[in-house]
Amino acid sequence: MEQVIYKNTWNSSSYTSFLMLGSILRKLEISFEDFISGRSTISKTSLREALCDVPCEELIPLWESGSGLCTSFSLCVAARIESQNYPSTFTVAELRGHRASFNQRGVVIDSSARQALTLQKQPVKAYKGTWKMERPEESAPVLLFKPSKSNTFSPFCPLKDRCEGMKACLLQLASQSTFICMFRMEEYNQLGFNGRITYKSQERKITWSQVRFNPSTKRQQFFESVVDFSVPGDKETMISYAAEFRGFCEDRARIQQYEIVKPFLAKLWDTCIEELGYGNCYGVWL
Repeated sequence: MEQVIYKNTWNSSSYTSFLMLGSILRKLEISFEDFISGRSTISKTSLREALCDVPCEELIPLWESGSGLCTSFSLCVAARIESQNYPSTFTVAELRGHRASFNQRGVVIDSSARQALTLQKQPVKAYKGTWKMERPEESAPVLLFKPSKSNTFSPFCPLKDRCEGMKACLLQLASQSTFICMFRMEEYNQLGFNGRITYKSQERKITWSQVRFNPSTKRQQFFESVVDFSVPGDKETMISYAAEFRGFCEDRARIQQYEIVKPFLAKLWDTCIEELGYGNCYGVWL
């Protein structure tokens, strides 16, 4: 059951910080116009104060679909498992800015594993490394992780509850200037990604990239389309790139996940044009 819920959530959600950015701007009462133009910036101190009295119910939309960062995915899958009359509730834990959920039975929900894990006596290797669980006598189990290129296991630190995990995610995002959406997919029974959108607030760029055939190198390669609003461009090219962007997002492999972030992206695109004008458009092979 855990594996099915994990895969279904992966395939219906995206890895994105756009939803959190929108929530942060609303909480700090910063308009899109002021944020994009640079008239207002996100203060981590102000956000911490604003989050102090936020009830848990207000944060649920940031994880209930599974779309979001590692925290949102973990909380969503854990909540969906628990809703199936599950006998054991999950603990939210953090390790170096990354969050996962686990329970007493050894079930681990971590987006970097790309599968639901069940830990017993032996460590389990998955996508980004190896997980194991220690069970000290008369105390709660401890989840540990070792990256693929490391020889050392480090323990996750348990958090108070889901709300604390979500607030930690928001605060972590407050100091960033690049925001992202990566569309998830499953291919040949392997979980992965199928295209990426970024908004770089300091550079004033919107980019989207996907794998294409490069006729010069004669191989599959990432191609990135860029709209650079820090450099003036022309309306005709901008209209063409806007149509390309919509086509990218509404591709049948992405459209379900796109619908969740569509309102934010539409507002972002329109506001960039209103505040910054038409940007310089170009493409580059990565």
